[in-house]
Amino acid sequence: MTRLMRVAKMGKATRLARVVNPGPSARSTKLRLGELIKVARGDAPADLVIVNAQVVNTFTGEIEHTGVAIHQDKIAGVSD
Repeated sequence: MTRLMRVAKMGKATRLARVVNPGPSARSTKLRLGELIKVARGDAPADLVIVNAQVVNTFTGEIEHTGVAIHQDKIAGVSD
């Protein structure tokens, strides 16, 4: 989808420029918390599961090898 928009160039007269839609709007990518919770509980599948990932435990400073579930670009859970 494209639209026309008035733009100014360093004090010169305004002109029309074609603006291309950069992608999905914030409304369409809004995080659905209910879906994220279902994935975290294991009731729904994650978008991506990384197995044998190296995760830093910030409490102990240790590097742990574990799985990470990702849903809607958010970490939904970390397995043992």
